Amino acid sequence: MSEELVTNHRKHSLNVNSHDTGMFANASNFEISGGQFMVTASGEERNLTSTSDEEKKISEWLNAPDCLTNFTTAINKKTAGTGQWILSHPEYVMWRNSPNILWIKGKAGSGKTILSTTIIEDLRHHGKDNVCFHYFDSRDNSGAKSGYRGLLLSLIQQMSYHKQTIHSALQRLYESCRHGLSVAPPSNTELEICLNMILEEATPFIVLDAMDECCETVEVLNWLSSISNKLWIVVTSCHPPEGQLASVTGQITIDNPDSGIHEDIATYLQIQMQNHIFKGDLKTQVTTKLIEKSQGQFRWVDCQFKVLKRCATPKVVWRTLEKLPHDLEETYAQAVKKSMESEHNEDAHNLLLWLTYAFEPLSLNQVADILSIDLDEQVVDQRDLMDFKLHLVIDSNLVAIDTNNVVQLAHYSVKEFLIKSSKYTQTLGLFEINEQLAHHNISQACIIYILQLKNDFLMDDQSWPSFPLVHYASKYWIDHMKALNVLSSNDALYNLAMKILNEESPQFITWSEIYEFYEKWKDINYNSEEILHKVASTIQKEHYIGGKPLYYAAICSHKNLVEFLVSNNQNLDAQGGTYGSCQRLVPHNTRYQASRLPT
Repeated sequence: MSEELVTNHRKHSLNVNSHDTGMFANASNFEISGGQFMVTASGEERNLTSTSDEEKKISEWLNAPDCLTNFTTAINKKTAGTGQWILSHPEYVMWRNSPNILWIKGKAGSGKTILSTTIIEDLRHHGKDNVCFHYFDSRDNSGAKSGYRGLLLSLIQQMSYHKQTIHSALQRLYESCRHGLSVAPPSNTELEICLNMILEEATPFIVLDAMDECCETVEVLNWLSSISNKLWIVVTSCHPPEGQLASVTGQITIDNPDSGIHEDIATYLQIQMQNHIFKGDLKTQVTTKLIEKSQGQFRWVDCQFKVLKRCATPKVVWRTLEKLPHDLEETYAQAVKKSMESEHNEDAHNLLLWLTYAFEPLSLNQVADILSIDLDEQVVDQRDLMDFKLHLVIDSNLVAIDTNNVVQLAHYSVKEFLIKSSKYTQTLGLFEINEQLAHHNISQACIIYILQLKNDFLMDDQSWPSFPLVHYASKYWIDHMKALNVLSSNDALYNLAMKILNEESPQFITWSEIYEFYEKWKDINYNSEEILHKVASTIQKEHYIGGKPLYYAAICSHKNLVEFLVSNNQNLDAQGGTYGSCQRLVPHNTRYQASRLPT
């Protein structure tokens, strides 16, 4: 990695014609004018103590995953007085006194995230201003929070901004990745070197939550092994430490009766009862039964309490207590069946498919748009006739809304259950949740959504915020279709693809320009009205030349689409699109399958 320092800071812009997009991932405030992309402000809370343009610029380029939302959500869910037992546990006290790794093991839903948040609060309360954290979160289908790279980015982001300065190691990394007016994303090796240089000058306390949700465990464990006796690190996981770490880490198991989890559950129920109608003996019976059946799982207790709160009479409460599910899987099965029996069953099924297999997190407004799409009639219903209420569509034990109004599966164990149970849907009598069905339905919905846009949509930037799903639909319908193993010419999706890939259709022109914009400016955080206005304004000013229908059919990689368009005299060498033509598309990205192009 180059150590050369560049003293003359370039203007805070990047030429639109550059294919490099790393700097603007999750950018939330920007302007694009005259071929220049200008970052103007940071639209999300960051661990910055300075407001300098340089720091904001580097922070946007680094594009660390937002784990602050996980922390805030955990704080908001935490019941006062719970989790305190961990702070007096002998293993925790020993860990506090010398650098080491403390590994906290517990089954799914046992409150590990609440404990890790309690530890973060304790360290900060005792004057530890160098506390960093990362939440592995497999519910985020983008993978930003579940991989090794996300961990590196998250720690560098938090440790590099201190005392109103930016760490020189990060500054040098940024300069070494800058080539002219473009800034390339750093490699994992470069991030490791940068983080090690930062750690040479700092001894932070690091809390890593939900290691079992990490998709690159080997890389993370190797990194932990290399620094196990140098830093204070807490790891929570459903699994025990492996390999070398098993012999060098302090361990706390919270599944056994000696932990304070049962007392925490009692505290949680006591406070919940203060705000509910249970009284006298009924209150005692509910509390006793839930603690007795909980097996130390906070998540299980919370789910059952939600069900019990909906009971209108003591008789129904007693009946419900006698039929309590044995575990989380049975709890989720009951929640799914309840959703299947409601009048909103089609919407609930559709929503679970999207949340399990969408390529990005979805906002509440986007979900409202998704549920307005009628796949059978291939129309989009009017969305402003009533307020959207998510809890009326699907059981709250399955789906939740975070502090940023992002709709997600309520817990990672919900996602595990849905994927696992997809093999036995007929036997269990549950919704069919499988990847192929999800990609099929999502790609259909996206195309239907695009086809309902008016001819002058691109010219009316004021209308963009009224269509919050337009960016997702435009970016990803091709990727969802590409993920299908088979696409029959008799399929409704095939016919929809033919409609959107009609060169004479105004919607094709609209969509291809939006698609090419996002191809050049990947990962912009466009979930705000301000950003949507600017994206629309930019597309009006800058001409993004789309490809021909055959070009996009080649990206979809479905042979029958390509052959149909070729038979209608579409030219393989026709110019347009990010990669220029069908023939030039393949070398730029190996995911495009040249073998499917007729010769």
